[in-house]
Amino acid sequence: MNTEPITLLPQTPTAEMDLSSLTDGDLLDAWIRDQHAAALTEIIRRYGRMVLSVCRRRCICDADADDAFQATFLYLAKNASSIRLAAALPGWLQRVAQRSASATLPCPYKVITPMSGTSQSDVDPPSRDEDPMVKLSRRHDAIALDEEMADLPARYRSALVLHIYQGKSLEQSAALLQTTVGAVRGYVQRGKKMLGVRLRRRGIVPAVAIASAASWTISDAALAAASAPFVDLDPSQKLPDSPVDSATLDSLLSTSPLAKGFTSMSYAIASIGLLIAVLIGGAVPLMGDQDDTAADGSTVVSIPPSDTGQQPLAQFDAAAVTEESSGGTMGAESAGMGFSGGGMEIGGGENTPAAAPTTAQAGDGYRWKTQYQVPKAESRLAQRWRDALDKEVTLDTETTLDQLPMRLQEQTGLPVRLDRRAIAFAKLNADEVKLSVSGKAIPLRSILRNALNPVGLKVMVEDDSLVVTADTLELARQGIGVHQWVNVDNEAMDKTMAALAKKVSVNFVETPLEEAVKSISDQVGLPIMIDHRALDEIGLTGQEPVTLAVEEQTASAALRLILDDQDLTIMGTSSYPMITTEETAEQRLLSRVYWLEGIGGSEDDFDTVIDLVQTIITPDTWDLLGGPSTMKEFAGTRPAIVVSTTYRQHQQIEKLLDVFRAHHLGPNPVATPIRVPDPYQSMSGGGGGGGGGGGFF
Repeated sequence: MNTEPITLLPQTPTAEMDLSSLTDGDLLDAWIRDQHAAALTEIIRRYGRMVLSVCRRRCICDADADDAFQATFLYLAKNASSIRLAAALPGWLQRVAQRSASATLPCPYKVITPMSGTSQSDVDPPSRDEDPMVKLSRRHDAIALDEEMADLPARYRSALVLHIYQGKSLEQSAALLQTTVGAVRGYVQRGKKMLGVRLRRRGIVPAVAIASAASWTISDAALAAASAPFVDLDPSQKLPDSPVDSATLDSLLSTSPLAKGFTSMSYAIASIGLLIAVLIGGAVPLMGDQDDTAADGSTVVSIPPSDTGQQPLAQFDAAAVTEESSGGTMGAESAGMGFSGGGMEIGGGENTPAAAPTTAQAGDGYRWKTQYQVPKAESRLAQRWRDALDKEVTLDTETTLDQLPMRLQEQTGLPVRLDRRAIAFAKLNADEVKLSVSGKAIPLRSILRNALNPVGLKVMVEDDSLVVTADTLELARQGIGVHQWVNVDNEAMDKTMAALAKKVSVNFVETPLEEAVKSISDQVGLPIMIDHRALDEIGLTGQEPVTLAVEEQTASAALRLILDDQDLTIMGTSSYPMITTEETAEQRLLSRVYWLEGIGGSEDDFDTVIDLVQTIITPDTWDLLGGPSTMKEFAGTRPAIVVSTTYRQHQQIEKLLDVFRAHHLGPNPVATPIRVPDPYQSMSGGGGGGGGGGGFF
C-alpha cells in the first residue's frame, strides 16, 4: 500500500520535556493540530506494550507482528482526528491492533528473517519446556480474548483495556479516561459481564483467557525494537508507508460483529490436522519456538495449507457457529389477543393451528418449516353463507354496530353473531358506532367490507354463523393491539410513553441535573424520578451541570441528550419513569409482546424481523453478542415476537415497526410452505461432525 506520507514538524524544545503527565486528550490534540512527534511517541510508549502483545498473539511470526504494530500507529497518525472522545483511545488502539494483526494472516508459507534485537526471549512465558498443547491452548484463549474485546462497545473496551491489559487501578483508569471512579467501576463490571458471556459461548473460561493473555505479553526489549522506527525517527523525515493495506484495514474495522460470518468446516479440519501434528511430534513450530534455520540465518516456518487454502491454526476466528432449529414452535394464544388475521373470509371455529410436517427424511438435505393457519369452516351453513356473501344485493340503511347482526339476519335469513370480545379489543362501543351499510347491485361481502373496514372490523364465516369480529391487520395500521407490556402495568407504561412524546423547550446553562429533570417533568405533567442509589454507585450525585438548549423537541429526545453525557438512561416502571444507570436498567429488563400484522412482510417470517432488530438497534446489547437483551418468536394465528430489553430499546423497536406499518399498503404477503436446502444437514453430511465443540471451535 502506498499511503500519503505525513510530514512531521520540527521538534521544539518542549518536545524534550516529560509528557507522561499529559492526558490522552492532550497528546491527541498535540498530534492532530500540531503534528508534534513527541506526542505520538508518548502515546506509543503508553500503549505500545498492549498493542504489540495483541499483534504477537495473533500473527504467525514476529515480522508480521511488527508490521501490524507499525500499521496500528501509522493508522493512528493518519486517523487520529476520527477519535471523537479521547477516552476511547485505549480501546480504539486495541481494536485496530487486532484487525491489523488479522490483516497479515493470508500467507500460508512464511520465510521469517529474525528482527534486530528480538528473539524468543522477547516474549515472556510460556517457556520452551512447556507442553505444546498447553502453549497452543493458551494462545488460542488469548486470541479469543483479543477478538471479543475488540468487538465490545467502545466505552467498555477502553476501561477493560486499561484494567486487564494495562493493569491500571480503577483510580488510574478514571484519571486517564477523565471520569469518576464509580463510572469506571460500572464500565469494568458491565464489560466483564459481556466479555464473559461471549467467551463462554466459545467454550472458554474468562479467567483462563485473561491469564493466558498475561502469559503472552511482550518484554521491554521487544517493545523497544518494535517502537524504534517511531521513537528514533528524525524530525525532518516522513512517516514510513504502512505495511498493511489501508483498504483492507478499513474493511476489517467497519465489519459489524453480526456480519463476521460462520467458521467454515474446512477451516476446522485444517486446524485439527495442525493440532495433531503438534501433539505427535512438534513438527510444526509455534511462534517463538522456531528451530529450523536456513542457510542464510533466517528461520523457515513450513505450515502446509489445507486443501481449500484455509489458514493454519495460529489464525483463530472469532466467529461463532449457531444452529437453527428445524421445525416450528406451537403456542397458545395470548389472553385477550387471539383474533384471526388476514382476509375478509377466513373460516374457523376453534383457533387451532393446522397440522404441518416438522421433519424431512433424514439426510435428504431439506427441512420443513411449520406454517400456522385457521382451518376453513366446512359445514353446510358455512357454505350457504359464502354463497350469500357472493350474491349481488342492493342495500341502503343506517344502523349501529349493535343492531347490525339483526339487520343482516333479516336480509339473508342466516344467523349472525357479534364477537363482543373482539369489539372491546378494537376499543369500540357497539351502541355508539354508526354504520352506513349501502351498495347497489354489488356482492354483499363488498358492502360489508366498505361498512366495517373503517372501524377496524370484518366478517368471518364460521361453522355456526357469520361473525362480526376484529380485523387485526386494519387495527394494527391504526396502532391498536400491536404491543402489550408483560411485566409492568400496561396502562401506566402507555401513559409514560405518551407523556415523554410531548414537545418541550429548554434552555439549561450549567443547570444541576435534578433541576433539569424537574423542568422537563413539569412540562409534560408526569413525575420523573431519579434513582440516587444507582447514581451513587457510579459516583454521581444528581447535581452534575447540564447545558442544553432545544425548542419543540420531544421530552424523550431532550432527556436522551442530557443523560447520554452522564452515561445514564431512563427506565420505565409501573408507576413513573426513573432516571438510572445503564447497568441498573440492564438488570431490570422490560418484557413486551409485538404483534407483526401490517409491517409488510410475511407475518411468520420471524428470522427476518429478529435479524433486523438485532442488527439495527444497538447490536451489542442482544444475547447473540453477549448482551442481556433477548428476543423470541411466538408462532400462532397472530404471529409475534416477545422482547426483553431496556425501555429505551423498546422505544426504538416500536418506532421501527411503526415506520413499516405507515408505509405498507395492501395485504401482507402469504408465506407458502416449501422445502428448502438445509445448510446444517449439508455441512454435516460428510466426514464426521463439523459442528465443533469445546474450547477451540
